Amino acid sequence: EAISKNHLELNLIKEKLKAEKAKKSKSEFLANMSHEIRTPLNAILGFSEVLYNTSELEPVKRKLDIILNSGRTLLTLINDLLDFSKIESGNVVLSPEMLDLRPLLRKIEQLFSGQAKSNRNDFEIIYNSEIPDRVFVDPFRLQQILVNITSNAIKFTEDGTVKLRVDFTFDDSDISDFGELIFEIEDTGIGISKDNLDLIFESFHQADVMISKDYGGTGLGLAISKKLVEVMQGDLRVESELRRGSTFRIHFPNIKYSNDIELTDNLITQRKGLFFKSSKLLVIDDVEINTELIKAYLEEHEVEVFACNSGKEGIRMAEEILPDVIMLDLRMPDMSGRETASIIKSLNGCDQTPIIAFTASLGTDESLGENFCGRLTKPIEEHELFEKLKKFLPYSET
Repeated sequence: EAISKNHLELNLIKEKLKAEKAKKSKSEFLANMSHEIRTPLNAILGFSEVLYNTSELEPVKRKLDIILNSGRTLLTLINDLLDFSKIESGNVVLSPEMLDLRPLLRKIEQLFSGQAKSNRNDFEIIYNSEIPDRVFVDPFRLQQILVNITSNAIKFTEDGTVKLRVDFTFDDSDISDFGELIFEIEDTGIGISKDNLDLIFESFHQADVMISKDYGGTGLGLAISKKLVEVMQGDLRVESELRRGSTFRIHFPNIKYSNDIELTDNLITQRKGLFFKSSKLLVIDDVEINTELIKAYLEEHEVEVFACNSGKEGIRMAEEILPDVIMLDLRMPDMSGRETASIIKSLNGCDQTPIIAFTASLGTDESLGENFCGRLTKPIEEHELFEKLKKFLPYSET
């Protein structure tokens, strides 16, 4: 009997090790696939945006707009698959901060006003003027949740209305600085049958097999949103009736808030009106086209862009030119980005130089380490680059 018990325990250990190995292989595969797909997509989206911004021919701009929208759709599908994998393996790391909701809501309005119009929908965002100045949440994940659900609402509604309501219920205690943050996304679209209400949050599931054919998508958006809401200690529920629309309700209890911080507007920096002054940028990336894209984005600015395609060359150039900021690829053939960053930080005159991770690989490790001051994930758009560089390079606005 003892031998049989030991044999069973040994088999369980072997199966556990086998499962952990399979999980690690899956994560590595997805990280590699992300890198391989995002690298060419960075060039496709990036140079399309450059041409769109510089072309004065409307027929050309219309074609470029189609390329950009198609590329962003592809990117959304890739992000859904990678996010689902990270959530499934428990590797989502939240980065909460005090966030002003108003600019985020205006950004969502900008993102979906065109889509709503093309579907002949009225899209409205409603929020109480008494919502707090700041709430303590992860801005990226909150935006991801709202974008996923709002996008679905508009996509599945034609000739109707979509409303995004925001409310905040303050704690009854006068000394408490916590409350409940609530979002409701209501539409008058195709609705969901009672039999499918519980199924729509399952992975790769859509309410009807024809939905994927008629409307597209992976069937992951709602599954990802629900899991993210739960990671953020919230709750996501839906009420719906077939052919009468749906209402998704997101509830976050115990949210810290503040009304003592001066408001700032975090809207996306527009291309016009921003000018970077004399400065030096070093881009270390083994794919030359990525460097060419950065140069194209900055060609009208007084930023001298230096480039090299290896970690060793990047270390030499950093010591020689002492750049104001460095963009560093994490995956290079001769030396990893993390190793390169560590050596650069040890050089005279470079210990305070900001290094931005410039990567096409998301992987499952969200921590960049103390040598990096931020991340730009390929493919990048011009406004994302400018928003990051604004933190480190001198500029003027008109």
